[in-house]
Amino acid sequence: MNEKTKMSNKPIEILGKTFASEAEAQAWYKDDLRKRLPELKKMEGFPIGDDEDIINLSNPPFYMACPNPYINEFIEKMENPITKKLMTASFLCGIFKSIMRI
Repeated sequence: MNEKTKMSNKPIEILGKTFASEAEAQAWYKDDLRKRLPELKKMEGFPIGDDEDIINLSNPPFYMACPNPYINEFIEKMENPITKKLMTASFLCGIFKSIMRI
């Protein structure tokens, strides 16, 4: 394992939650994503695939292989009011559509 892929054993705070280590945070968020998948699957455009494949391809809460259920928490944690305004669901959908050329 190279230096960049090693996880820290130091306490870490993510979206207001404190974990003893990066590994603990990753395990918690993957388990939380697993619990949220049934509701997320109801969304139009949800990827076709096994739950475990979607979880393994994701690095919640930062990168998701499906719609990100943590996006509102990210927005709430931002301090800049201009950034908050830009990071609305409609703005993000517009970016996604332009990237995906929908």
